[in-house]
Amino acid sequence: MNLIDLLSKISTEHQHALSWFVKNSGEEDVPFTPKFDGIQIVSPAQGIYKPASSVYALSVKETLGGSYPDQKPVYMADGSWLYAYHQQGDNSKTDRDKLSANRALMKNISDLVPVGVWLQTQSKGRKGAQYKIGIALPVAWVSGFFILVGASPTGDIPDDIPSPAETFTFILQKNQEEIVNTEGFFDPSSVVDERKKALRAIVQRQGQSSFRKKVLHAYGGKCPITGCDIEEALEAAHITPYMGTSTNSVQNGLPLRGDIHTLWDLGYICVDSSDMTVLLHPKLQSSEYGKHHGMALRLPKNVSDAPSKSALDEHRDFCDL
Repeated sequence: MNLIDLLSKISTEHQHALSWFVKNSGEEDVPFTPKFDGIQIVSPAQGIYKPASSVYALSVKETLGGSYPDQKPVYMADGSWLYAYHQQGDNSKTDRDKLSANRALMKNISDLVPVGVWLQTQSKGRKGAQYKIGIALPVAWVSGFFILVGASPTGDIPDDIPSPAETFTFILQKNQEEIVNTEGFFDPSSVVDERKKALRAIVQRQGQSSFRKKVLHAYGGKCPITGCDIEEALEAAHITPYMGTSTNSVQNGLPLRGDIHTLWDLGYICVDSSDMTVLLHPKLQSSEYGKHHGMALRLPKNVSDAPSKSALDEHRDFCDL
């Protein structure tokens, strides 16, 4: 897909407003610019801006230190990028369908209408707030986040991305890797040997050490789905995605065997919180994993360590099972 083709199919006024984002796409340290040719192009107060006269959202804005867990864009080799932008309100489908800004972005998805993107790069200081500008196509909604595919410098928007769940997981994993790097898991020099790279990858995948230790202890060192008790094979999985230390609660963790963790993150495994039974995607039910479908999730001895039902429900909603 190409931006020119997509823009040619929308109203002249909306197209003209988006032309500012096309012209400034990739520019950094851009001052807050609420209007272009007398047309409002961003909301000063809200993240999602929907013009009163349109059924579509025109732009989304991410601010430093904002209240929503928006993920940083993940840039691809061709200059295109993937971005998970949190909806207005909580993660629920209720807020997605109730709030007009979210409904507008859903309309963008269904009708293939791009949006302008404001990514704050500097908070208010001597020069005031500054932003990096982009233009992207909203393509999916996953567990409270809109998935946006950003245009490359040539205006191309990839249309061969993986499923929404896989794309969302990829974005989260890339953001988590950056968080882990920042928090200092290893401090590699400019030349890092392959062994250090491998060890670092294991640390990242197994989870932050204190969180991992607590989760393994709560479940007696066993995977609650497979019963695997080989500690080196277990990973501290987050029931809902890792968004910082606040999500490192034992109630938001499960010590899953590595392959089960991957399938969990991809949305192929979840838990029915009403009876705490394991649910598998139909694709897995006829595989070797099928034996786990409908089985009871093994729970911690300490009731206070039991998995959060709301977190399980949110993950099930993500899996759409």
